[in-house]
Amino acid sequence: MWKIAININEGAVALYQDDNLKFFVQEERLTKCKYDDSPYIGLDMVANYLKDNNLLFENLSLTILGGRKYFEIIPSKKVNKVLKEHKTVIFREQNTYSLATWTGELTYVSLLRKKFLADSNKSIDFADCSLSHHTINAITGLMNSSYNNSAIIIIDSFGSGYDNDRYARFLSDKANVPTELLINDTWEVESIWFFDKSLNKAVKHYSNYGSNTLNPTGNILDYNTTSEISLNSGIMKSFEAVNTFLNFHHNDTTKTMFLAAYGKENSRIVISNKLTNNDKLIKTKFPNPSSIREDYDTELFKNIHDHSWHEDPKLIDEYKKDLAYAVQESAFSRVCKLVEKAIEATSDTNVVLSGKINYNYRINYRLLKKFPQIKFYHDPIGHCGGNTIGALQDKSAKPLENIYIGPNITDYYKNPSFEGFKLIETTVVDVAQLINNGNIVALFQGRSEAGANALGNRSILFDPTLIDGRKTLAKLKNKKWFESYSASCLLEFAHDWFDMAGLSESPFMMYAVDVLDNKKSLIPSVVHYDGSCVLQTVTKNQNSKLYDVLIEFNKLKNVPILLNTGFHLENSPLVETLADAIFTIKKLDITYLWLPDINKLAVKNN
Repeated sequence: MWKIAININEGAVALYQDDNLKFFVQEERLTKCKYDDSPYIGLDMVANYLKDNNLLFENLSLTILGGRKYFEIIPSKKVNKVLKEHKTVIFREQNTYSLATWTGELTYVSLLRKKFLADSNKSIDFADCSLSHHTINAITGLMNSSYNNSAIIIIDSFGSGYDNDRYARFLSDKANVPTELLINDTWEVESIWFFDKSLNKAVKHYSNYGSNTLNPTGNILDYNTTSEISLNSGIMKSFEAVNTFLNFHHNDTTKTMFLAAYGKENSRIVISNKLTNNDKLIKTKFPNPSSIREDYDTELFKNIHDHSWHEDPKLIDEYKKDLAYAVQESAFSRVCKLVEKAIEATSDTNVVLSGKINYNYRINYRLLKKFPQIKFYHDPIGHCGGNTIGALQDKSAKPLENIYIGPNITDYYKNPSFEGFKLIETTVVDVAQLINNGNIVALFQGRSEAGANALGNRSILFDPTLIDGRKTLAKLKNKKWFESYSASCLLEFAHDWFDMAGLSESPFMMYAVDVLDNKKSLIPSVVHYDGSCVLQTVTKNQNSKLYDVLIEFNKLKNVPILLNTGFHLENSPLVETLADAIFTIKKLDITYLWLPDINKLAVKNN
């Protein structure tokens, strides 16, 4: 049976044949618009794949996740008592899926029908997934890990919406629901679960608003009540506020993470009190991004809207560094509290983390140091789009051995245009020598990596030993002075260069690890201000071409490491197609495009 799952916000599509994932693609990779939603192009790619391969469609299912929610006041008399008692309003959430104008079909169903069902009597089964956002996050995280059972912590900024049915359940259970949770600040952004991989046992131990979001009538999961309710505006909501204040995209926590290394403790900046955001500083909004209250400290908050410091470190006000430091430290403290809650509630030493918090690689690493007894798995595709995988998984699902799960690469080599390039035969020895000579080499091979990080299939490679390497790359990609660059390292040498904090490997680049003191001066291009490095370890089995070029570079430099940064234009997602790679090379000041799939080097004409 063919199964398709799409996620509307942070658009993504996953295609399964029975229980085998055929491919996964994020809409932003195809449209070149970061965080793009409504994956029409991705679904069109799926339809073309099925049609071009003359595959059978007798059994085809479509599951839709993550519909944008809107709110409306409920005028029912049933809630009058509640309205009067709490002096506020209750909201109901609904999906606002687009419909075809004449047929009334969902636009996604209409697209598939028009692609390959128009001349047949076949039909598409449609299911609006009844499990909540965090339930699917939890399933996805566990299934992607190697654990048979685990505590699972979800920390996100835009999770499951609160509705009146759940509130009625609270009342019947006599739950103590704070008044603030009855207004539009009613989104589940943090939760703790316990699952086993059979999906026969599921317990939800904690939620920031206490909702039980398991399916009470389905056969997938047992229905269990939530054991704790906490008023909590959300860790990621505090990051949203700081990100936007610093003139970053509200989702771009990584920039704030890097800037935090330059800051210090400032007693005038208080981000949170225990698990709750400081309302005097942070105006929390759902589902829109939160913001900093600019009148919080008018003496301290000077030059708020002057962002020239992005380009020149001499122009930054110290409090902006301290604000980044404060939110980073607050987040780490609050994540630690949630980990402690998870351990206490589940008595499990396996902990899966999912949600946007996972892209804070420094917090991920510090958790390893703080809790050495815990086996952490930080889900590399624990974002909204990754839920398309979890929605279709069952207990037979296998852990993710790699995340090179994009569309089939052979489709990209149909009639490519290399106008403006010279194609020459090449080897990994040649590529290593180019990098050793100070050249930047873009790498395009195989199926694209899912998630946020370039893992050697859509990468830009450079020599990490160059003192001015960061300046060279910053000019190329217009990165800011406070940002850093990632590294790929041969696994067998990783412990000789980095403090791995108990990690056996780091294949998905999810940790900003400490560089050993005696090695920092040898790889200055990838060492951040605080002495850390966002690290990918590489084995022959995981990525043979990247491994081989690392071997050859190590022979030349006695350094088993390459700088590895994302192959994309500024403020764009990773390239997906070969045509996009060629276009990007033309825009960037890069001469060499390495294409291992055809053993060629595309050299841009002068």
